[in-house]
Order: sequence, then C-alpha cells, then structure tokens
Amino acid sequence: MKTERKDPFEALQKRPFVLTHDHEPDTVVDDFLRHRHEPNTHIFYSRVRDKAAFGTHQRGAFHDDLVPPMLGALAEEMDLRFFDRIE
Repeated sequence: MKTERKDPFEALQKRPFVLTHDHEPDTVVDDFLRHRHEPNTHIFYSRVRDKAAFGTHQRGAFHDDLVPPMLGALAEEMDLRFFDRIE
C-alpha cells in the first residue's frame, strides 16, 4: 500500500463492505483487515456459500466503480488467491 493512499483506500473499502453485508446474504463472511504491525498491509477475506454466490459477489455493482481506485493505491501487485472450503 502506498502510504499516502492508505486512508483513501480504507475509506473506499467501507462502501463495498456495507453493500456486501446488506445485499449478499450468501456471502457468509466479508472482512477487510489491516495488519497489526504493518499498517500499509491489508487483507480482504470473503467466504460465500457456493459458486453462484461467488458470481453474484464478483458482479456486484460496486466492483466496477471501486476496484480500479483501490488497485491504484497499491504499492505492488496484489497477491490474489482463491481457496476452496474443505467440508
């Protein structure tokens, strides 16, 4: 995270967090976390009920508006990983 972009980045993330919780009941968990000792390091963590819910989350209206400015705040390429739940 670029130091000068941390506060705007965190402010941008609040809107999709609220929208996800209010409008995506099949998104079980949607968290945005800041590292305790490295304040410019963040993690987004989401868990959805199924693939359909993942698709709904990815197509959320806020993605097109908010993701590009968030990506512009990064100091390096995002480490994006997807995991499958073990049941």
